[in-house]
Amino acid sequence: MYMIIIIVYFIICLLILFYTISYIFYQSYYDFREAHHIRKFTSMISDQHRLVRDSGYIDRNHRNLLSKRLKKTNQLIAFEKALNQLEKGDTTTNTLYLKQLEPVILELVIHYRFHDQMIRAYLAYFIATYAKDNWRDPFIFRTLFSYMDDATIYLRQNVLLAMYQQPDPKLISKAFHYLTENNLFHHAKLIQDGLLKYPYDYETLIDTLWKESKTFHLSIVLGLIGFITYRSDRYKDTFYRMLQEKQVDLEIKTRLMRYFKKHHDVRVEPLLVSMASDINPPIRIVAVNVLSEYPSEKVIATLNEALTDDDWYVRRNASQSLLAMNVSNLDDSDVLVSRVNDLEEVPHYHLSVEGGVNR
Repeated sequence: MYMIIIIVYFIICLLILFYTISYIFYQSYYDFREAHHIRKFTSMISDQHRLVRDSGYIDRNHRNLLSKRLKKTNQLIAFEKALNQLEKGDTTTNTLYLKQLEPVILELVIHYRFHDQMIRAYLAYFIATYAKDNWRDPFIFRTLFSYMDDATIYLRQNVLLAMYQQPDPKLISKAFHYLTENNLFHHAKLIQDGLLKYPYDYETLIDTLWKESKTFHLSIVLGLIGFITYRSDRYKDTFYRMLQEKQVDLEIKTRLMRYFKKHHDVRVEPLLVSMASDINPPIRIVAVNVLSEYPSEKVIATLNEALTDDDWYVRRNASQSLLAMNVSNLDDSDVLVSRVNDLEEVPHYHLSVEGGVNR
């Protein structure tokens, strides 16, 4: 009996060893093949760069060859890596070269439409990387848009990143409507960071998207407000009016408040002071944080009072705001004297916490 167990165990060990050795050889062969393809593509692209410098055009046969080869995923990966190696050189020549590959990209988006989601995601990533100022044919992006049907978050994100590299804000709006109508959650941070990659007239993009913001999913609106916060100071009036409304979603309200930390507006100071005593802790947490940009007697007194708040994050943010204002240099710094002990308790825990309500 024991002998049978030992033999079985020995066979299993041999199989594992065989599998491991086979995988190592396969990976080495795959790496060798990929390196070979990259070298070939690098040589081909370099030849076309010389043609572009001499005549302004690439060889039609080269374009036809790419149309065939890049329909294989491993070839597309190798081509992308070759481009990545060469793009640090003559950027002007490389741009002229890429512009003339638009017909190839048109074929690829059609060919990959019914492939596995990971493969489609890679093509979307490839287009997002090289589309800027090179490929603007609306058909490319309309076809990519169809990739989002039953897509994973990874595929959706890559398609959106590609959308952000084309100049028409309406296509981006259409993508957001698709996410909303199909109840597909996409994190606000991904929306915000993606929009920040938009390389064209972002003021026009902002205006186009904001006009339709009431028809977007909450997470998209939150990401859009974050994008506006980074890119535009033209929305002070709009956001100020929204802050005064009572029926504003809690998350939207905190995002709007953060806008006024980056874009100072004296009108909002009394509103923030009142919010520092709001019944909702998230409102108080953000309010005392934003007040760091509005130093005044009233604000210092409000922050001083917030040091005794029941919520630790309110106390922490209030102390940070007071320290950020360097209250010792203010004429009325004696307002803090009664709370010095409280102020000294919290700075030991001054940690930057991302997301949520800026805790």
